[in-house]
Amino acid sequence: MDGIAPCADKQRLRVNSAYFGRDAGVVTVEWLAALDALIWLRTGDRAAELLGCTQSTVSRSSRRCLKAFELTMHRRKASGISKGT
Repeated sequence: MDGIAPCADKQRLRVNSAYFGRDAGVVTVEWLAALDALIWLRTGDRAAELLGCTQSTVSRSSRRCLKAFELTMHRRKASGISKGT
């Protein structure tokens, strides 16, 4: 993987500064799992239930992961039909 290499403990990934423009540091597997679950399940509560942790842990871990990769995540509004009168 360009820009990403496993660390010695194999539970972490080191983000390569040459690829991302700076040394973003270490990203844990738990941070990646939290971000992945949050993206797919769309709520921190459901992600926490799946991962067996608290919603605040999912939120904190996903924010750390996003920061390491210099990414942001935005919530999209549901595309539904509003009832008229």
